[in-house]
Amino acid sequence: MPLRRAPSPGKLFLARLAFALGWLAALAILLLGPGYRFGHIDLMMVQRVLTIGAYVAIGAVVLGLSVSLLLPTAGPERGVVAGIFDIGHRLAAAVALLSLIGLGLATAGRAFAPDIAARLEPPLVIAVAAIAAAAAIVLGILASLAAPRGSGKPGVLSALFGVGLGLVAAYIPLSWRLAAQTLPPINDVSTDTRDPPRLVALLPMRGDATTAAEHAGDRVARLQAAGYPDIGSVMLPVAPSEALTRTEQVARALGWNVVAVEPDDGRIEAIAVTPWFGFHDDIVIRVRPVPEGSRIDIRSKSRQGLSDLGANARRVRAFVARLTP
Repeated sequence: MPLRRAPSPGKLFLARLAFALGWLAALAILLLGPGYRFGHIDLMMVQRVLTIGAYVAIGAVVLGLSVSLLLPTAGPERGVVAGIFDIGHRLAAAVALLSLIGLGLATAGRAFAPDIAARLEPPLVIAVAAIAAAAAIVLGILASLAAPRGSGKPGVLSALFGVGLGLVAAYIPLSWRLAAQTLPPINDVSTDTRDPPRLVALLPMRGDATTAAEHAGDRVARLQAAGYPDIGSVMLPVAPSEALTRTEQVARALGWNVVAVEPDDGRIEAIAVTPWFGFHDDIVIRVRPVPEGSRIDIRSKSRQGLSDLGANARRVRAFVARLTP
């Protein structure tokens, strides 16, 4: 005989609903990349699905954690080990729920609780909620496995798997949202912002671009200096011809599609394609002679979007790291 009464159909329905919401959010966000890459949806639709998917994913996490608290992972005769895991699961789930409430206050609570909202840091709150939710999942599963047969509550695993799927699905839009809030709102990064390298061979290939090929000047330069103060020109103690060869090798090693190499101008132009969405970003590298040898400057420019979420800066840093090991 089971050691305790079976859960109500309503609680089981909520557990399965959390699982379904987690799957729905994860699947929708997973298909965004191929959908945009193959022309089925546009950027506006991508933003809408990301927003809706984030809400659905967070809903799955909240519902799954709440239901897992209503559906203990083990009954009264669960055993000492299962009981310890169950208590840990409850504590972790409670912390995760409180953190998500804090996230709501930090974002939407500015209108009615500005003093509380000002003290909360969304990145920290999200990190605590994610860690606590992950701990609740692990401890809940361990409690279910350690409990004697017949003492577990049906439905708790569905709720916990819903939490896991919700965490995975929410990670992408939330991480991008935090990046948009903390990184400079620019889509053009250059190691030389006073005289940035110019696109030449790539200009005819930018027919689908929604951003201008020209550098925006002082405004972007100031934002880049504030957000990425480490990015600057590279000096190599070699002749320009050798420096150009090295830069081309590095560009190809990074997987960029090199479309032009102009030794007379000391210029290399390439295209980088992002793996998931297939965004095409333009790259131009310039090599100039200096008394110490050669000065290398690189500029990475997005064709789409007002903010690159740090992608161009990461690309420039990866190039510099390869060029100067």
